Amino acid sequence: MRFASVLTVVLACAAVAPVARASAGGTGFHPDRVEIDRAVQAADEYWRNDPQNTCLGRNRGSVDASFPERHAEAAAYTRQGECGTIHVLLSRARAYARWQLCTLVVHEYGHTIDYVHVEDPTDIMYFKPVTAGLHPKVCDYPDQHFWLRPEGVDQTSWR
Repeated sequence: MRFASVLTVVLACAAVAPVARASAGGTGFHPDRVEIDRAVQAADEYWRNDPQNTCLGRNRGSVDASFPERHAEAAAYTRQGECGTIHVLLSRARAYARWQLCTLVVHEYGHTIDYVHVEDPTDIMYFKPVTAGLHPKVCDYPDQHFWLRPEGVDQTSWR
């Protein structure tokens, strides 16, 4: 009887292991144009009511195989205080889960509206928001085909 209980626990753990690995970003997530566009849209939602936001609907995303030398160590970069392209390093994006990619894009969007890094690890502008485990609600969309702006739904409180 004890052997059967141990075997049941082992089999249950083995069945969960691939799911945990996929949700951590390893095998179940493949960043593409739709994913990056979706993350930028979530960032628009996050920053929508910020008085500094002059970039609403004007930022775009790009998943790049490599970065310029000055950004070689970064997971992502933008031009401080300028609406434009949020660049995400492909190797980092592949290592992330969907919500982590979104968190990174929300952080980089903050730079486009002239926010700088802060020391507070609970703030989205912390210099390593993914490592700190920050997880904005706007990043809780089920898949790349879900868009935040269905007609008649107010989601401004998703921040």
